Amino acid sequence: MVFVVLAGVGVPPAPAQARTSYTTHIPNGAEFGCAVCHDQEPLLNSFGWDTGLTLPMGRVEWSMLWSLDSDGDGQTNGFELGDPCGNWARGGEDPEREDDLSDPADPASTVPPEIPEPECPSADDDDSAVVDDDDSSEPEPEACGYSLAAAAGQSPTGLALGVALLGLMLFGRRRP
Repeated sequence: MVFVVLAGVGVPPAPAQARTSYTTHIPNGAEFGCAVCHDQEPLLNSFGWDTGLTLPMGRVEWSMLWSLDSDGDGQTNGFELGDPCGNWARGGEDPEREDDLSDPADPASTVPPEIPEPECPSADDDDSAVVDDDDSSEPEPEACGYSLAAAAGQSPTGLALGVALLGLMLFGRRRP
């Protein structure tokens, strides 16, 4: 066991997968640059973790991110980045709002209260959201607003998941 640990120390980590072009995969991404996903490169912030979980094919899946609340401030990523109903598409029209934005990874950064959050049509017509009936403080999935990154910071299981994902990111993607 000691040999495995010592051998692992000499292995350099895989290069970070940060890409400046990813800022074009989210609405108003250029307003925040790389800081939208990274507090300090290559370390990911809460929005960066959620974004990273959508990257299996090498592109950000905005359709999976807009309804989440990555920083747990009560505002969805879409609302904070100017696309409150998830209508924006890469290469399409500008997002609904280009001013009064906030950082989806910073709970202290919120859209000003005078900006109304619109009522968006729900894609969840079958009412299949999980109901919180166990009186725990754990976040539970709902139709929108649930974030794996926010959950990781609030439970030992989430923390273990976050550590495992970080290990995979650093050591799991070796290229010849």
